[in-house]
Amino acid sequence: MKELHFKRNPGGTYQILFYVGNFFVPVEEDLIKELKRHTHDTPEDFLKIAIEKLGYNTYLKNAIQEALNEPNDRIAQAKTLMTEVQSL
Repeated sequence: MKELHFKRNPGGTYQILFYVGNFFVPVEEDLIKELKRHTHDTPEDFLKIAIEKLGYNTYLKNAIQEALNEPNDRIAQAKTLMTEVQSL
């Protein structure tokens, strides 16, 4: 299972990074603000929005979907991502 998570990057060009397994993509503060508005949605609804917003190309969307391919892991990872977004 590939782990999905957000991490602050103090002093970097981009302050927030989104990790998909062993690679990452930069995330702008505006996108985090938008995702924060959806942290009270169901985990599945949050994932739909997060995949759409974070997966800005087919490769990235597929990598995120692959990381979420097991139903139990999908919900657990969604809840973890929701908590991380709230704390950013």
